Amino acid sequence: MREIEFKKYKGTNRFNEDYPLLEKFFIENTGDGFMENWHIGRLDWMLNHEYTNPEVLPMIGIWKEKEEAVGVVIFDIEYPPIYFLCKKGYESLYNEMYEYALTTFPTDKWCEKGMWIKTVVKDENKMLLDFLESKGFVKDGWPEDIIELQCDLQTKLKYNLPEGFCITSFDEEKDYEKYSQLLFKGFDHEGESEADKTYKTIPFEEPHWNDKLKVLVKAPDGEWASHCGVWYVPGTTTAYIEPVVTIPKYRKKGLAKAAIYEAVNRCGELGAKRAVVLSDMDFYFSIGFKRSSNYYHMAKYLE
Repeated sequence: MREIEFKKYKGTNRFNEDYPLLEKFFIENTGDGFMENWHIGRLDWMLNHEYTNPEVLPMIGIWKEKEEAVGVVIFDIEYPPIYFLCKKGYESLYNEMYEYALTTFPTDKWCEKGMWIKTVVKDENKMLLDFLESKGFVKDGWPEDIIELQCDLQTKLKYNLPEGFCITSFDEEKDYEKYSQLLFKGFDHEGESEADKTYKTIPFEEPHWNDKLKVLVKAPDGEWASHCGVWYVPGTTTAYIEPVVTIPKYRKKGLAKAAIYEAVNRCGELGAKRAVVLSDMDFYFSIGFKRSSNYYHMAKYLE
């Protein structure tokens, strides 16, 4: 008979003594298959993000057998939504996860109908879909896409850059101020006076941060024009792309395509077989991405 223990993420230290439990769980059980909307890189990004309030980290619920996490209820920077994740064969935990969510995560944020719990589930995960429906959850909005690009060591993706532009990375140039300006302008704040404080203060302390996989396209005048960040842990199948950004004045030049292809090629050299991104933008399909699967937002409205 299984002896499963429940615990909450310990304290407000982002990468505390409970982090290895989550690290092993996310490396071994996510990033592929029916939980590919999560990945170890997404976990690290969330834990270290400026907008993640460390005071709410103890709300992360962990179910463990001996010293191995077999189930997790988690959020991404903030909630809603929350996510029910479990190791295959441990789906019997869904009921405990639901009861924990019911007492921990009800909110009226972004809800026009009062209090609710909102989650996200992959279309292949029929067991979780059926369970949620049995508890009164309904689909909320349209399905969203997870798309993928195949990669390997032998087949390199080819790209061209305009004259004067070149590829670099954090491994070659590490300038957090330039990075903050790239993200600030690239996410359509160009012309505003000051970069978002988020990108000024991120300490880049994620355990699986790899400078070589933070690919940049540099303009002739030295400005960083485009960027593709990608997370990959050697020994796993899937790389996770986040973020992709180009400053508006440099768009329509093929820079984002070049940054993505270079980043994916680097992951292929390390052993990745595919790179995924959560998006339905036509741009990704135009450069060779294909739909891998869908995921749904599901909500339960509380009395």
